[in-house]
Amino acid sequence: MEGSTPGGRSFLARGGTDVYTDFPFEVQTIIKNSSHPELRVGQFVMVRRPSGTVIIGGREAVTAENDFPLFERSEHYVLFLTRQGDDSAYVVVGGPQGVFSLREGAKQLSVELGDWSKKHGAMARPAFFDEVRALLKFSSS
Repeated sequence: MEGSTPGGRSFLARGGTDVYTDFPFEVQTIIKNSSHPELRVGQFVMVRRPSGTVIIGGREAVTAENDFPLFERSEHYVLFLTRQGDDSAYVVVGGPQGVFSLREGAKQLSVELGDWSKKHGAMARPAFFDEVRALLKFSSS
């Protein structure tokens, strides 16, 4: 899907050891969706990331995923998402390799792991979407 977020909210998981951030994303384009037909353009979906900042006992606790920066407000992204278990939140498939920023053409969000972006550089949005749709046309899910 393509979408943007107004920002996220971090929280400490029930066990008290993991920090997550929930990002509401407004769906602007659905590239492929065979498993959740109720998802529509204009809706918001929750994307959960295992990272963020919380205050515990008056101290700031920060966790981060290696080479996967947090999403920026109002930035447009293409995200490859899935749901885990019964959770209503979506997670990014492949971590940083499953997110593309559309700021200056389509580029993988990950700087270090961005093999696709290193090989292709930034790609114009229409060409990127054509390429992704062509690849997904032959995928099984």
